[in-house]
This record gives sequence, structure tokens and C-alpha cells, in this order.
Amino acid sequence: MKIRAQFIITMLLFGIILVVIALSALITSHRVEKAGNQERIAAGIAQGASELSYLANDYLIYRESQQLNRWQSRFTSFSAQVAGLNVDEFGQQALVRNIQANQQRLKEVFDSVVSAVGNASPKQKAAFDPAFLHVPWSRMAVQSQGLISDASRLSLLFHQEMDRLGETRSWLMYVMVGLFGAFLLASYMLTYRRILKSIATLQAGAKVIGSGNLDFRIEERGNDEIGELSHSFNRMTSDLKAVTASKADLEREVAERQQAEERLRQQREWLQVTLTSIGDAVVATDTESKISFLNPVAAALTGWRIEEALGRPVQDLFRTINEKTREPGEDIVGRVLREGGIVALANHTALVARDGREIPIEDSAAPIRDRAGSVAGVVLVFHDVTEKRRSVEALRRSAQFPEENPNPVLRIAPGGGLLYANAPARTWLATFGSEADGSLPSPVRAVVAHACGQDHAIRTEISNPAGSTFWISAMHPPGEDYVNLYSIDITERKRAEEALRESERKYSIVADFTYDWEYWRGPDNRFIYVSPSCETVTGHTREEFLQDPGLFARLIHPDDRERVVRHMREDMASGERCEMEFLIVRRDGQERWMAHVCQPVLDAKGEFIGRRASNRDITERKRAEEALQESEHRVRAKLDAILSPEGDIGTLDLADMIDSAGIQALMEAFHTLARIPMSILDLQGKVLVGVGWQRICMEFHRVHPETCEHCRESDLQLSAGLAPGEVRLYKCKNHMWDIATPIFIGGKHVGNLFSGQFLFQGESLDYALFRDQARRYGFNEKEYIAALEAVPRLSREAVDTGMDFFKKLTHMLSQLSYSNLRLARLLSERDRLADSLRLSEQRLRRAQEISHLGSWELDLTKNELAWSDEVYRIIGLEPQEFGATYEAFLDRVHPDDRAAVDAAYTGSLSENRDTYEIEHRVVRKSDGQVRFVHEKCEHFRDKAGRIIRSVGMVHDITERKRSEEALQTAHAQLQDHVRKLQETNKELENFAYTISHDLRAPLRAINGFARMLVDDYGPSLGEEAKRRLGVIEKNAIKMGLLIDDLLAFSRAGRTAMKVNDLRQSRRLEICEPLKAVVNQGPPQRWRAFG
Repeated sequence: MKIRAQFIITMLLFGIILVVIALSALITSHRVEKAGNQERIAAGIAQGASELSYLANDYLIYRESQQLNRWQSRFTSFSAQVAGLNVDEFGQQALVRNIQANQQRLKEVFDSVVSAVGNASPKQKAAFDPAFLHVPWSRMAVQSQGLISDASRLSLLFHQEMDRLGETRSWLMYVMVGLFGAFLLASYMLTYRRILKSIATLQAGAKVIGSGNLDFRIEERGNDEIGELSHSFNRMTSDLKAVTASKADLEREVAERQQAEERLRQQREWLQVTLTSIGDAVVATDTESKISFLNPVAAALTGWRIEEALGRPVQDLFRTINEKTREPGEDIVGRVLREGGIVALANHTALVARDGREIPIEDSAAPIRDRAGSVAGVVLVFHDVTEKRRSVEALRRSAQFPEENPNPVLRIAPGGGLLYANAPARTWLATFGSEADGSLPSPVRAVVAHACGQDHAIRTEISNPAGSTFWISAMHPPGEDYVNLYSIDITERKRAEEALRESERKYSIVADFTYDWEYWRGPDNRFIYVSPSCETVTGHTREEFLQDPGLFARLIHPDDRERVVRHMREDMASGERCEMEFLIVRRDGQERWMAHVCQPVLDAKGEFIGRRASNRDITERKRAEEALQESEHRVRAKLDAILSPEGDIGTLDLADMIDSAGIQALMEAFHTLARIPMSILDLQGKVLVGVGWQRICMEFHRVHPETCEHCRESDLQLSAGLAPGEVRLYKCKNHMWDIATPIFIGGKHVGNLFSGQFLFQGESLDYALFRDQARRYGFNEKEYIAALEAVPRLSREAVDTGMDFFKKLTHMLSQLSYSNLRLARLLSERDRLADSLRLSEQRLRRAQEISHLGSWELDLTKNELAWSDEVYRIIGLEPQEFGATYEAFLDRVHPDDRAAVDAAYTGSLSENRDTYEIEHRVVRKSDGQVRFVHEKCEHFRDKAGRIIRSVGMVHDITERKRSEEALQTAHAQLQDHVRKLQETNKELENFAYTISHDLRAPLRAINGFARMLVDDYGPSLGEEAKRRLGVIEKNAIKMGLLIDDLLAFSRAGRTAMKVNDLRQSRRLEICEPLKAVVNQGPPQRWRAFG
């Protein structure tokens, strides 16, 4: 059988097994899911029966429509659950029928009770016998218990069915997995026997043939694809044997060739490594002076990359010049090719690199010869001698170092004899004074003696008798019989260090006892000093900061770290004081705000030696600022709502609109008198005023979450929807009586007034109900009943009186609070208008000052005159310098205009005119300057028509008068220029007319004679003569047109201009030629004469 057929059969069996497994799993899962859904429905039926029993009990006790509606709504959902039961087994079907029968009987019993209660009169409802209620209650209890029992049993049956189905599904999966494993095992065995074994045989035969044994034959099994492949292998081996040489010969030839190639590769590699690793630059060329090899050193010196240099002429790469003469160097490669010997470069040779650098070099060139001894190329070797020359120069300078050094340099024998001393050294030795035996000073001898026994330099400090301090370095060179000694005066540095240590000691004394975190960072940004308070601020010790320079940056909050680290890095050497604030994270994770101040530290010479900083914990200040800003925002929002005319009181809380403390005192007095508990709550349930709260409420009902939710429902939901002045009396779900009435301010519901947790006088208590309630919520039954006994009992009259009082109180609160808001807004509006009026007056005064326009007002009934500040300034007085009077104003009027001004005002009064207007002059009192003013007045009358008040303005028009005078002068001058221009134009017209008339006569003669020549002698004239006569005639015609234009121009001044209205299209027709002329530029003749 073919392998393909085997594979198709295997896949078909595998697919069938998978389909069977999938169908079995789907069917079993569907049945398990159905059983689970039915179990949940049965459990819901049991719970629904319990809830229906509880709702029926509430209705039998209170007999209110609310309980009836809730029972009917729950029964509807209960019926839907019963209808959702779908069972197949006989036992389950029997239980479902029992549930449906009990459901129907429960509905009938409850409907009979509802009918009896609904048909009874109010008196009969009040007089219902408890025995009558006990019968239906018992019947409904029986039906409910039956429903719960049947539903629980049904749920148990469904659960057992789910367990059976789950077990069946597990066994089914085990069987399927076993079958699948057996199938895989059988498939593997078949594949191994039929396919894998044949492939292994083929593979082994191929290895034998591949090793060179062409006589081997692969066993051919079966008639499948592998058998065919084995047959093909055998036939291929036979064909290959006929055309292939001996394996041993081939192996021997291959081995010899590989050995030769390996020797050649090693030789090339060794040569390449040698030339590449050599310290000198190496360049090899062929016989045509083209580069064939370049090592990395040569590439670095010349500036050429190796791949670019190969194949290029060596002259492009190796350019040399003489450092002294600047002449090009010799072509030593060409010289070697010519002479066949070794050539060295001349002295002072420099290599010019590709980028223009000049590098001093030493080099040589030698020929490369082949086996026959012929020159096959040139090798050029050179190296950079820059460092060599520097060493030589340094050696030369070192020989001059002692004499040029400004510090003492000495060479002393081991016995103390002075071998050499430069001039500063001799002066230095003199500062120690002379020894009795003429030897060196004892401190110097001691240093020399110590250095003689050491193999390294000795460094120490000595002092002379004058108190100066010197740093000494002494060295005994190995194998020499002398000691070299070098000295530097460090007296000033020592004094600065001592002053610095004293400053540090004082600073440490102060910083160690400060509450701020102080530190000093050196130029390398490492901490030199950290105050102990760092541990209080950051939680880290000073030793941690000194040992870990990066700790400071890690403390900074990630949001501020980049800014602070940049400051530490960039501002380190800055000479400016720096202040900043940032956030740090303490060791314990707390975030603290730091106020950072730092400044540079300089030594006595003004050199920078670090930066000192102080960090103060300002966290509390920051929190206070944030709290203040938040409080200010809240207060501002409330003030805007209260004081702004457009403010929305809906943004205010009830506590912002009533006097809670005052109302609390009033309610405490009322409670003492009436013993009625009450409270005022806002819409969020916050208690603002409260008296007479009962223990049963505070210690029990508002403690347990469920009973507390009942209280919140009473506080917020039961009072919703009440109209202003409406009062609601109700019993809460905790079985206490409450009264609620809403509080409206400005037409908006802002809170509620409650009176609650009381019982009516004569009302019987259902202790069983409250004991059951205590057990349900986990209250101490004895204490709960004692608290119940302490609940006040009020008469119906007291409750009615209290409800009336609360209604009036809420009305009074609404009116009083809203009136206070309106009063506050009116006061705020008054202040705003006053500020606006003051601003308007300031703007008016400023506008009058800018425009030099003053105003005045005269009350004729009171004889009171008022001037604006600008009137005072116009007449040269300080504003409000003295009380304004009519006589004072006339006194400032120019004497020549005074009578006219007085007559204008008094005349308007005597003639009973409404206004008057006049221009006159005033003389300023301050500087005697004469100013022109324009004065205008309007009179106002009473009901009888009498003038009682005059209002006027005084406008300084001096600048306008001066402008008018200047304009008149300019107008007169312009008229004179116009007259002169007209006379000139007239003379020009006469001249143009005369010239045009005189030119026309000779022009006619020229044109006539030219035409006669053409007519009489035209046939005998040559072409050139005819052309020239044509030019004369044409130019004569042009000259005639010019004369006509000139004559027309001379007449233009005597011709009246005629204005015509043109259409838009006609305007464009006229403008187009003009546009062409303008664009063309001036005529040629204008350019010629220009």
C-alpha cells in the first residue's frame, strides 16, 4: 500500500474519533447547563415563597396599599419563575405540579384576605378581630412552607442530576482519551513498521555509498515510494561507479592541495600580521609606482584609507617637502626604480598629509626583487619623528631648567657639601642664617641625610627662623653620589589653610547646632561638610552623604530631579547666589519640601573652592499655603454666590445661609418647653441643628448599616417632592414616627427640618417586633428595649402643634435667609456702583485734562458755583486752589473781552435764552500767558419755567487758533504762488504758439521738395536714394504731428476743461494704451536728449 493511502486512512479515522468526542462533550454539557438553570430557578422559587410570606405578614399587620402592591409585584415575578420550570423525569414533574398547585392556593387565600379588607368600612378595619387574621395567616404560612419544601426538594434533585451527568461526562472523557491513545499507538506501530524502518534502511545504505563504497546495494522492500527510491539509489550507484576515479587517488590529491594552500595561507597571514603590526609606516608599490600595499600606520599618517589608496600613484599619497626651504621633496620611489638600490630621505623632510597637516618623518626606500633578481616593486618605510624631536628639545631645555627656575634648585653631596645651587637657592639659603662651620642649614642637612637612605623621593616641610614655611622634595638617584633638592615657599598657602580651618571650625560650631540642613560641596561636587541635622530632615546620616556623593540626587523627587541636578552641575562655579524650592523623598518615603539657598565659597585669593548651601524644611508652610489657597477659593466662591447679583445660591450650602448656632439655642429652649425632638439637615444629610435625639437612634439605628440606611432614606428620600410649607408625618422602616418639612430659600430646596423618633400616646408597642428586630441586627435585646421605653410619647395635639410650629419656622428661615442674601447683594452692588462712579470721575477728569476741556455748574437758587480741575488749570490756578466764584472767573478774562463775556451770560439770563456760546481770551494767573477759550453754556429750568441752574464748558482752543492763523498765512502765500504760475503759463503758451507757427513753414518746404524729387526723378534714382527720401518724408510727417501737438498744448490753458462720466468698460479702453506707454518707458528721443 502506498504511503499516501495510509495517511488518508489514518486522517479519516482520526477525524471520526474527534467528531464523536466533540458530540459527546456538547450533549453532556448542554444537559448539565440545563440542570443548573433549573436548579437556580428552584432555589429562586424557594426564596420567592419566603419573601411572599414576609410581604403578606406586613400587609396583614398594616393593611396599606403599598404592601399590597409589593406582594402582587413579587407574586408576578414568582409566577414567571414557576412557569420557567421544564423537567423530564417523573419525580421532578410531580414536584412541579405540587408547586403550581400551592402557588394557586396561595394566590386564592391572599386574594380572599385582600377582598375582605377592601370591602370593610374604616371602623370595621380598625375593629378587625386578630382571630380572623390568624386563620388566613396560617393558611398562607402552610402554602408558603409547602412551596419552600417542594422547591428545595426539586433543587436537590436537579443538583443530584448534575452530579450524575458530571460523572457520566468524566467517564466518557476517560473512554475517549483511551480510544484516542490506542489509535495513536496503533498508528505509530504501523508507521514504524511500514515507513520508519524502510527509511532507516535507506539512510544506512546512503551512508555506505556516501563513504565511497559504490559496490553496495540497498535492499528493496515493498512496492511503495521508499522501495522506488531504493531502486533509484542502486541504479545511480551503478552509473556513478562507471565514470568515477579511485577514491584513494582523489583523497591523496585533495590532501596535497590542501597542505599547499595551508602553507601559502600561513605565509601570507604571517607577512600581513608582521607588516600590519610594525610600528613604522610601510607602503609597497609595483614597477609603475602604483600602491599595492599600505599598513594601518601609513594610512593614519597620510590620511588615506587603505581601500582608497590601493592602485593610486604613490606620488598622490606620499608628498614631502623640505621643512626649511619649503621645496617639494625628491621622488625616492622613482629613484629606487632607476638605480635599483636603497635610498634614504634628506634631513628636515616633512610629510604633507591628505588634510594638509605637515608631519616630520624619517624614511628609506628599497627595491623588491623576484626570484630572478629583477626589481618587482619598491617598499617605502617611514615613521613620525615628532615625539623624538620633542624629547630632544625637552632634553635641551632640562639642561637649562635649574637656572631658569624661579624656585630654589640644589644638588648636595651625601656629606652635606653644596655641589650646585641656582640664584634663588642661594637667596633661600641666606634666609636660614649662616652656620658656625659654614655648612648648610641643619634642616636642609636633615632632609638630605634622610633622602640618602631611600629609593624614592622624600617630601616634607621645613621653616626658617623668620617663620616662613617651605615645601621640600629631595631625591637620591640610584647609583649617584648626590641628592637633588627642590623647594617652594608655601607660607601664604599655610596661612590661608589655617584661616580656612578656623573658618571651618567656626562654621561647624554654628552649622552643627542649626535646625536647617547645611552642607559644603567641593569643586568636584563631593560633600566636604554635612550638618548633623541632615538625619532629621532626610532620614540619612551625615556619613552616608560623605561616603555616597550620588545620594543627594537620588533623594530629589523625580519631578524635580533634572532641574536640581542641572543646577548642581551648571551653577557649581557660578559666582551668583541661587535660591530654589524642590521636593525630596525621605528614607521612610515621606515627601518634604525644601527651601534651598546656596552661594560660592572663595579663598583669600578669590579662587573658587566650593559651594555652601542651606536647606530648610518648609513642608508645613507649603501645606498651610495650599490649605489657605483652597480655603480662599471656597470662600471666594461662596462670596460670589452671595454678593454677585447673578450669583447662584444653588452653589451654597444650607450652613452658609442660616445661623446654625442661633437656631440651635432657640430649638434647645423649644425642646425644654415642648419636649419635641427636632433637627435641621442639608441635602447631603449633614446635621446642622439637633436637639432631643434619642438613644435608640444614636446607639442602635444609626450604628447598624441596614438600619442606618433606613434613617438616611428618611432624611433624604421621604422628604423629597414636598412643596414649601407642606409637612409629612410617617413611620420609618425602623418603626419610629417622624415629621419632615422642606426648607426653601430663593425658590430652591436646600434642606429639611425633621422631628422624629417618637411614639404616640396610647399607641401599643409590638415588643415581639422590636425583639425580632434586635435579634436580626445583633442589638443587645435588653438595652434596645430599655432605649425603646425611653422614646418620648407625644399626644396628637402636641404633634399637630409642633407641625404647625415647624411649618412657620421653615417659612421664617426661608424669608429671613433670603432677605439676608438680598441685603448682602444690595450692599455689594452699592459698593460696586460707588467704585464705578469714582472710576468714571477719574476717567472724566483725565479726559478733560487731555482735551483741555473744563466744565462748570452754577446753582442760581443757592448761588453755588463748581469748577472742574481743568478749569483751574486753564486759567493758571492749582485745582481747587480756592472756592469758585463768577467774579474770580471774570477776573481771569482778558480785559478787552471781559465786558463781552459778562454780557453774553447776563444777556442769556435776561433774555430768557436756553444757551449761549462765545470765544474769548483769558490771562493765566501763574505765568501771564494769554489763552483762547471757547465757552458754551446751557440753562435748566424748574416746572415754572424759571432758570435755576446753568451748566457750561470751557475749552482751551489756543492751539486751534494758532493753527488757523498759520493756515491763513499759508493760504495767502499759496494764492500769490498761483498768480505767478498763471503769468508764467501764459508766457509759455505764447512762446509755444510762436515756435509752432514758425517751424511749420520750413517743414512744409522740406516735405514738398522731397515729394517733388520722388515724383520727377523717381525712375532714375537708386534704391538707396529712394529709401533716404522716404525717411525724410516720414520724419517730416512726424515733425508736423509734433508741431500740431505743441500748438494744441499752447491752447490748453485757454480751453475750458470738460468732465465726462465714463462707464467702467470705457475707462478700461482708455487706460490700456496709457498702461502700454508707461510699461514701454520713455521714447527714444527723450532718452537721447535726457
